[in-house]
Amino acid sequence: MRLYICRHGKAHPDSASGRDFDRELMSRGVQQAEYLAKELGNATPRAPLVIASPYTRTRQTAEPIAAALEADLCSDERFACDAGIHGMLSLIQHQYQRHMPALVLVGHNPDISDLAGVIVHGPLGGGVVSFKTGMCLACTINSPDPVGSGGEATVLRLEEAD
Repeated sequence: MRLYICRHGKAHPDSASGRDFDRELMSRGVQQAEYLAKELGNATPRAPLVIASPYTRTRQTAEPIAAALEADLCSDERFACDAGIHGMLSLIQHQYQRHMPALVLVGHNPDISDLAGVIVHGPLGGGVVSFKTGMCLACTINSPDPVGSGGEATVLRLEEAD
């Protein structure tokens, strides 16, 4: 399975409501989301499903990606801020077992970086994958257990991203 692990685009530091949940993308974040949509829209195999955190900034990042892929978009609490990676790993495993050809995940740091590190380097591999806003790691999952799957991994990032 081809897995695309994305961090939301650059967001405003505050929201009108004062809640972190409601923070929206800045213009830079919108550009990053559009870039990811273009890149993932041209990727093979195409992902039929995009799963994002329920937070506003992740949804705003995921919507253009799902549109470019003509994919279903759903939100999942397992991708919320500081939810940890165990629920994410379970979801990836479930989608792998469903023979999903590709999957796009959109979430937050530090969980997204932790998830990518465990998938690419394994739980004891000591490797870190540091995600900046609007960045995406494309990797291959080679078994039902995504931990330490290794496989090929490519970073997708708008060059001038912060």
